[in-house]
Amino acid sequence: MLAGIGSAVDTNIATADGAFAAVMCTARQLGLPSDFSVFVQGAGKVGSSLAASLVEMGATVYTADVVAERADIRGCTNVSHMKDPFRELKVSLSTFICSPRANQQGTYLQDAPGLRS
Repeated sequence: MLAGIGSAVDTNIATADGAFAAVMCTARQLGLPSDFSVFVQGAGKVGSSLAASLVEMGATVYTADVVAERADIRGCTNVSHMKDPFRELKVSLSTFICSPRANQQGTYLQDAPGLRS
């Protein structure tokens, strides 16, 4: 992302696009139907863009964020109120965006307990 400094490219959107490609490729490799379900934890600039793109592709998207209002994304179900959405939801895939330190974000794919094959 250092290459984005001073660039017209929004690195948040670029990161979300990369995560989107990873999710879609994973779903395809697993043979999931086009309406697969996914949990996106973290609804900042990256997570919200990722969630919106997944909705556009027909996925059922659940979102959560420590600031619950951020997870109110059109077409998504906000599950910020759940104590442990990773265990409570039955989803095909889950992703989460974490920022352990300010200005650093990572994207991870993780098998969810309800993974369908």
